Amino acid sequence: MVQALMFIVYGDPHSSSTKKPVLSVRRSTGHREPALYDAAANEGRMQVSVLDASWNLSSSSATARLSFVCYACDSGLAPDLDPLLSASGSAEPWVWARNAEQHFDEDAPATEASALKFHTSARGWGRFYVDVARTVVLDGTLPPSALAIKAGVSMVGASEMKAGEASPFGGSGRAGSSASSSSYHVQAAQHGFFMALAFLLLLPSGVLALESGHASAFRHHWMVQVAGMVCVSVGLVLGLLLRGADLDSTHQKLGLATVVSIGVQGGLGVWHHVQYLRSPRPTWMARVHVCLGRVVLLAGYGAMLTGLLLHGSPLFLYVVTGVIVAAEAGCMVGKVLWRACPRRKAGWVSGEEFSKQTDAYLPLKNEAE
Repeated sequence: MVQALMFIVYGDPHSSSTKKPVLSVRRSTGHREPALYDAAANEGRMQVSVLDASWNLSSSSATARLSFVCYACDSGLAPDLDPLLSASGSAEPWVWARNAEQHFDEDAPATEASALKFHTSARGWGRFYVDVARTVVLDGTLPPSALAIKAGVSMVGASEMKAGEASPFGGSGRAGSSASSSSYHVQAAQHGFFMALAFLLLLPSGVLALESGHASAFRHHWMVQVAGMVCVSVGLVLGLLLRGADLDSTHQKLGLATVVSIGVQGGLGVWHHVQYLRSPRPTWMARVHVCLGRVVLLAGYGAMLTGLLLHGSPLFLYVVTGVIVAAEAGCMVGKVLWRACPRRKAGWVSGEEFSKQTDAYLPLKNEAE
């Protein structure tokens, strides 16, 4: 959300020094803490005035109530930046986010420039559309009075979807509804499940099947690998439905590169098998197939870990995934190093080591004959 305009409300409702919630106007400079908007340095451009700010305290919770007016909000955040908000737009896209882990105390009271933590990723954000044109006050008129905020009641001009459009996440269209956010996270969990099933279980199992030396090893290998590729394909579709074709994160870029590599690697494996049935000898396709397969698994592990980070998954998922990834990656790297040691090198160069991997093709070849 580079250059996004942000209105952030926070504070300590029980503080004796800051009795009101704080409104901090900021702009995003990338995937990092947003920078405070300098109103003094941008005189004549966007200015924000707070009409009312208070805490509504109860025995179990505290609710911030805040109303403010944004003057010249469509003028842009700085002279060198284009306006981000259209004052005539009837469905301007907005995003809400929250962080329940931010704490303030008397030693570090909340101010407009307070250091802020990253918002909660899992169920901690959502999107909606605002009819900004209905909120505009013309020159020479007084700003509106503070609106009465009622829990569960949609504000005028706010909706989870554009007029006449169905929500892609199945939302009800009522502002404040969590349907779209919940559906998003369910779909994200499904995406992660299929990818984890492929990279943590099926694809490594396919490698073990080929290495087993069993008479049906090759058949087991390709069947398990095909099942893994089906899971990857389903996970890819779910991922594209979640975020579209915009590659704006490391997880998306790494994941897409991994999926493309899986297709190339599988094609090389099939090509090698066709050549091997004609002439049972080592081929360069098999060498590339094996090496690229290792890279694909490592890249898949990286995509999984960055996906957990992007989704804001709980700690136990990091631990479980990290342990499995470390074990599988350790075995893979250890095997490569063992084969590369001097006493194994001669066997590899002469093709003996390769033959051990491809002997499993012979039963299928004999059946074909």
